[in-house]
Amino acid sequence: MTVFDMWKSVSVLKAILIFVSFTVLSFGNMTVFIALGIVVLLLACYMAFRQGQGIGHEACSVSSSIRHIGQQPGRADQIDDKMYRQAFSVSNGVKSILAGGLIGYLVNSVYIACMLLKAPEGVQLGTRMASFVVSIGYWPIVVHWHELFNVLTPDIVAVLMAGPFLLPVCQFAGYLQGPKLWEKTEKAMAEGKRRAKARSRIGRKKNAPKIRKPEI
Repeated sequence: MTVFDMWKSVSVLKAILIFVSFTVLSFGNMTVFIALGIVVLLLACYMAFRQGQGIGHEACSVSSSIRHIGQQPGRADQIDDKMYRQAFSVSNGVKSILAGGLIGYLVNSVYIACMLLKAPEGVQLGTRMASFVVSIGYWPIVVHWHELFNVLTPDIVAVLMAGPFLLPVCQFAGYLQGPKLWEKTEKAMAEGKRRAKARSRIGRKKNAPKIRKPEI
């Protein structure tokens, strides 16, 4: 997958996290919101990690195809740019972290700037609401100490600045497992072929016609 595909995948996961978090918040019980919210956030992190593993495995498959085509005389020019963009690359993974957290980071940065610059109350309220929406999934981490989302304490600022990159980082961690998973897949396929050949040889030996010895 390309960087855009990775961004799209993690964005869908973020949208689901926001929806579920608001659903939990609607229960009206802050203790439930904290407990279930943290569980939901951890589950989202795990899903992002697994998502990254699948993307990394697929990317290694593309890299293998590129190497295979490149080894064949006269076929190297058949590799298009899209395949190179889809191949495994640590730099692509890093770019996906930046892309995945960019929107939330910008929204939160605008809110913090409006608060520090003491913008008009209406502007502060609008940016605060936007920031709350993109950060609702991470709010259970600090809501026990801050019931209102209208201050800039160090822990809230840390959540606002680091939160948007949490799921992309988890996805990237899974993406880095791609080469190891691809290697396991290759070994399993090679082992399967070896066993199939062994069974085939045994089958030929069993089915070989018996030669009758002449009677004496």
